[in-house]
Amino acid sequence: MLVTMDICTLDNLKIENNRSEIIATLIRMYRETTPVLVWQNNLNGTKLMKNSLIDGIFPELGNFVLTPLPESDVFDFCNTSTIYIRGNERSILFKEPKIVIYDKKIIVQIPRQVRMYDKRYSERFHFGLKSNYRVEIFHQKKSLNEEQIFQVSLFDISDKGASFNLSLLDQKNFNQEEVIKLVRLGNKFFPDYLMGKIIYLHRLDNKIGGIHCPSIKMGVKFDRCLSKNELAEIKSVHH
Repeated sequence: MLVTMDICTLDNLKIENNRSEIIATLIRMYRETTPVLVWQNNLNGTKLMKNSLIDGIFPELGNFVLTPLPESDVFDFCNTSTIYIRGNERSILFKEPKIVIYDKKIIVQIPRQVRMYDKRYSERFHFGLKSNYRVEIFHQKKSLNEEQIFQVSLFDISDKGASFNLSLLDQKNFNQEEVIKLVRLGNKFFPDYLMGKIIYLHRLDNKIGGIHCPSIKMGVKFDRCLSKNELAEIKSVHH
């Protein structure tokens, strides 16, 4: 499957060769289930692109493991050609000339140097799994074949996109690549809707207060960038 996602330019990425910082960023991406874009340049000038997640990181071995997103997908890359790896939310970018594809997963060496997200250009605000920040989405309810309002909570947000906490029940109404209409983010209303495309849906097995609470993290890319005033208004309702 060819995944259509923007590949970031180098304008907002700085060179980073501090191994501790690189490993800390990869660990943070792993813990937060940050989506990772992997691509390979084809001989005809096109790019084969795949969504993935970090499935495990092993600093003592000097590598980490990528698994396809969704899990039913496969990595059909050529293991003798360079692949490029970019963290969708943390914006870490590097290339790897040699990869090992094993049991539908990619084993990647932890790089010595990367391009890393520069916070001067954009910032992602985290609210987490226990977020009480309410979001309203106008979307089709599959069982009724009609649109209705879904209320979910906000996991994190930037000017370019956000991710939401969904229940397993609500998740049945959303599919990757679908376009959704955002009606409300906290106290910020969008009368003409803020449109977004679903980039990924990933199951999280959480424990809150010792209780097993599985949920779905849904990542969405907005069709436009939010203004500083809009973000300020949205953030102001989080306590």
